[in-house]
Amino acid sequence: MLFRNIPFALLLLLLTPTVHAGELTKLKQLSKRNNWSFLCFAFPSSICYVADGQVQTIKIKGDYIYHPMIASLSPDSKKMAFIQKSNLSIAGNLRNEIVIFDLVNKTIEKSIQFPGEIREVKWNPNFQEIQFLGKKPGEQFKLFSLETSNFQIVEPPAQSLLTAHSFRSISQNKKTIVLGAPSPSTVESKHETVSVQQGYAVIQLEDGAYPSWSPDENRIAYLDLEGTTCFEINSTGSGKHILFTAKRLFTTSQELIGPIVWSPDSKNIIVHKTKGMKGDDRIIWLFNLETKSKQKIHSGSFFEIVDWKNL
Repeated sequence: MLFRNIPFALLLLLLTPTVHAGELTKLKQLSKRNNWSFLCFAFPSSICYVADGQVQTIKIKGDYIYHPMIASLSPDSKKMAFIQKSNLSIAGNLRNEIVIFDLVNKTIEKSIQFPGEIREVKWNPNFQEIQFLGKKPGEQFKLFSLETSNFQIVEPPAQSLLTAHSFRSISQNKKTIVLGAPSPSTVESKHETVSVQQGYAVIQLEDGAYPSWSPDENRIAYLDLEGTTCFEINSTGSGKHILFTAKRLFTTSQELIGPIVWSPDSKNIIVHKTKGMKGDDRIIWLFNLETKSKQKIHSGSFFEIVDWKNL
């Protein structure tokens, strides 16, 4: 049997997608035509992997858990790392775990417990480590590394504490972390103090959120706090210019939201847009940075693209 070597407590069930199959038609076509793979989050607790025109859906264990970097593909798109709530707890404190899932064999390779909360996960291009932001009880958020060779969690020495920044993006090669500005409407943002490890430069956005590095790590795209404009800066934080505005591109007032996801060749980005009065649903647009053209690739249920790689 396919899952015979997986403990029942760790088993992730492959389920029927929580979005209608027709909603993913364009995304499947893009994956087939361009040899791309996409990793997506579907409300309330499923991850969809779209590749070669097919969709594989994995249900996340536990209650609803969400943030814009809940999952990340390995550089070769054969595995993914994602966050889910753990069944275990320490003195009543929440525990998360990072699950490494083999997308080829459809099996769990490893589940690594963390004694606290995890907010963001990113598989680095060198294959050797997965970075994540974690918060142990009574401590601040810190940047940890999970070594994929031995599944050991490493906590680098801290350099400084930076407070109240809700969204971040990290470049390992550039040794730079981009911090989004705190949102006045985000109550919990005041608790999100971040410890930055030694040797990392910091780019502080005063007017934006959802920063995202291009795959070549030469550019950073982000949104303003009102969700009306998408900006781009270079890897040093300078050269700021507008990529597009919501009103000019879409002729509506509904806001742009993250995550911003770059294509593997850095020529396109995917941006999300709220739909409806409550903003619970999403319209997802692919924006070509060279031709300045747009293409709608999803409209409907709460569904967000979180990673984009070559097959």
